Amino acid sequence: MAAKRAVQSILPKSQPPTWTASKRITEFIAHVTPVTSPSQANFYVESLLESDKRIRNATHNITAWRIRGEGIGHQQFNDDGETGAGSRLLQLMQSMDLWDSMVVVTRWYGGAHLGSKRFRLITSVASDAFVRAGLYYLFTKTKPQSL
Repeated sequence: MAAKRAVQSILPKSQPPTWTASKRITEFIAHVTPVTSPSQANFYVESLLESDKRIRNATHNITAWRIRGEGIGHQQFNDDGETGAGSRLLQLMQSMDLWDSMVVVTRWYGGAHLGSKRFRLITSVASDAFVRAGLYYLFTKTKPQSL
């Protein structure tokens, strides 16, 4: 029962926003959400994988999160077999100065090797997701007064 309440506290009532990029049949989707603890970040990933069979069966689910605690920051990434991708997501979050949030980029391999282009697609879909979800404001790093 406690687990169910935790899901409700971190997931919006509707499905979290997703953004997609496709290149040569390979598909990338980003899910972003605010998080306030490492356990909440891990729980979000577990919940996402449990709730969506397609995501669970994807080739890679690459994650990165940054959380600001009392006097200390926590950050972590997981490549899920896509070597170098998780660290690039973490670098993106650092460059955007994002805290208390996380990203999961899901990749379905389509049979064509993308080489280093895959990293641009991964970071692009993640960046777009942070902006569209309102976790990052494109022109200023502060929330507009009207929101």
